[in-house]
Amino acid sequence: MSQLDDEARYEKISREFDSACRRPDVSSWKVRDFAMKTEEASRANLLREQLPPISSGLLYDQRYDHRIKKVEKDIIELKEMYSKLAEEKSVVLIKINRLQKRKLKEPLEIIVEPDDEGFLARTADMPLYGCGDDRIEAVDMLKREIESLYDDLMEGDNFSEEYLKIKFFLSERVVD
Repeated sequence: MSQLDDEARYEKISREFDSACRRPDVSSWKVRDFAMKTEEASRANLLREQLPPISSGLLYDQRYDHRIKKVEKDIIELKEMYSKLAEEKSVVLIKINRLQKRKLKEPLEIIVEPDDEGFLARTADMPLYGCGDDRIEAVDMLKREIESLYDDLMEGDNFSEEYLKIKFFLSERVVD
């Protein structure tokens, strides 16, 4: 083989290698594999020397780095949204799936709204309320009230029509 053929082949391999390095979906191990499989082993050694060194046996992969940065950015955005919501004094509709000691078959819709001294949690299905300094405390107090009412209603049937309806409503949703 002549010197010109050898140089042309080396240039072709170098162009392919450079092209592979610039592709965002190609990780460093794929580039190394490409370099190792070229026809010219001596040329592959030269190309391999141009790659960044591997530290402690771990290969760097741009795709994972990009994904990690995106997840970190999403986490920061969620934290900012949560702090804005915590500071905000607006009405929020949430669904709960558990009481303090019992599970629910279906979620209960809870309305949490600001009050003069904190927050008020209530449900449209029952005449119960929970108060607290923040939304979580108000919802926890409402859960306790619902569970207490459930325990009282399950002890007997000597209740007004309104409370018998609530008893039926709760018995259909609360898991003992």
